[in-house]
Amino acid sequence: MQSIIHDTTIVTADEQCTVHYDAAIAIAEDRIVALGPNAELLARYPAAERIDGRGKAVMPGFANVHTHFGLTLARGIYEDLSPSHTPPFEGGLAPLPLPTLSHEERQVMCQLGMLEAIRSGTTLVLEDAVGILHYAEALEASGLRALLCERAWDRTRAGIGQPGPFNVDATLAEQGLRRIEELHTRWHGKGHGRIQIGLAAWAPDMCSPALLRDLRTLQEHLDVRATVHLNQIWGEVAAVQSQRGLLPTAYLARCDFLSDRLIAAHCRCMTPDEERLLGASGATDCRPGSLWLHHYARY
Repeated sequence: MQSIIHDTTIVTADEQCTVHYDAAIAIAEDRIVALGPNAELLARYPAAERIDGRGKAVMPGFANVHTHFGLTLARGIYEDLSPSHTPPFEGGLAPLPLPTLSHEERQVMCQLGMLEAIRSGTTLVLEDAVGILHYAEALEASGLRALLCERAWDRTRAGIGQPGPFNVDATLAEQGLRRIEELHTRWHGKGHGRIQIGLAAWAPDMCSPALLRDLRTLQEHLDVRATVHLNQIWGEVAAVQSQRGLLPTAYLARCDFLSDRLIAAHCRCMTPDEERLLGASGATDCRPGSLWLHHYARY
């Protein structure tokens, strides 16, 4: 099947930031096969379905490189529960006052998040969550491209930014590593390559040095990308300093978790030295305000 979007503006996002006006774009099956002047493409593909693009623009889909589809129900709530950003910076993330969802209800929330992503023009997502295996099939069916990062941690009886001792639970760590491997075994490369599997360390104050090193080893073994919540809130910074005597980014560096295949989410509470350290590692910083475009032929 072929189709042509004609009489439109095409934003290529190539190295020259080329924009084609009064142009057309031809699509065969799931591939863009040509773009150029209207008359030329309409003549070249006379049997193609025509889609009028007047008053619109065609551009690469957006990439959301940090999302939690299962928390779609929490939108508009979390913003009011964020910890204070004034000293002494000891607050953790507030528990979300959400009802317990059944498996079916959680899947509906995830599907709603997927549909809203598509409606916004987002075609690539990085999902960081626990239990992705339960809704991976729905995500594959959505048509989105996805990097699915199952999460691991081993600090028990605590959350991000909470002060207090670091109580290690080896069982938590082992469960997380097993979930990652199972998800990778069952879903990596599915959907004609649209579904890729990565791994996630929850946050620096939720992962012991041993777990971070185990995750790094697993990342290399599976040859995948990794992600982490990094410097999300000042309470996290204070917790890592109390636990490790280091700032969060320096702690990850000491545990060899920084790499050019790491995507660091949030990065809101960083010092200039941490920014330089993160940049030198080649890691991707996806702090709020960053704009990500997904190129046509690039995953």
